[in-house]
Amino acid sequence: MRTVHWHKDAFIQGCFRLFAMYRICLCLYVAINCVGSQEVEEPISYTCTDGYTFDPVLQICKDVNECAIMPDACKGGMKCINHFGGYLCLPQNAKIYISNGDEDAPSPTPVPTPAPRPRPSAG
Repeated sequence: MRTVHWHKDAFIQGCFRLFAMYRICLCLYVAINCVGSQEVEEPISYTCTDGYTFDPVLQICKDVNECAIMPDACKGGMKCINHFGGYLCLPQNAKIYISNGDEDAPSPTPVPTPAPRPRPSAG
């Protein structure tokens, strides 16, 4: 679990507070000092489950693409497949079929069976 602390944006006397610690506001794209005594907001804590990270702009937990950030996630020539909350290591020739439940996955290509060996003749 990862906990992220951040200061929630707030309007204060017509100014959009950018940095609560320094009381700097943005008013019509011009930085000015906030007027009056305003108390600094307490940070809000968000906790995302493993495999997700908090996006403070969208205010949601977003999936982490482990395959992109961990180049050595899969060993031995396996390919990394990212999925929600984690990743899989699969052989390079593995095929993944995604279905919404309306259709069946296609049947895999059958592996040819070797021809039987001739028996030595008795005699």
